Amino acid sequence: GVANGIAPAAKIAFVDISSTIGKLNPPSDNEVLSTGRVSTNGRSPIAHIHSMSWGSKNVFYYNNQARMFDNYMFANDDFLAVVAAGNEGLGDKATSVTAPGNSKNVLSVG
Repeated sequence: GVANGIAPAAKIAFVDISSTIGKLNPPSDNEVLSTGRVSTNGRSPIAHIHSMSWGSKNVFYYNNQARMFDNYMFANDDFLAVVAAGNEGLGDKATSVTAPGNSKNVLSVG
């Protein structure tokens, strides 16, 4: 028979963070967090899980970006941000997890 898969009504939203000259150009945190969250036709579905596999280079402290992610997730308890832990993890350094991976309310992977 015909199979529909396990999520036949699933939708995907994405943000292209590359520029026309091949450099990374991430949008503002507000734009990233709201992508797929606002229904354009007044109906669900709205994105509940975001995967953001980039981080801040050399930002090992809790900064404004980490705070913004935490505040957004606190205000939107149906939302989960899955973010990169960072790319600085050589030698198990204490400074290997970068923002927003060091936010308190995100799922940091890496």
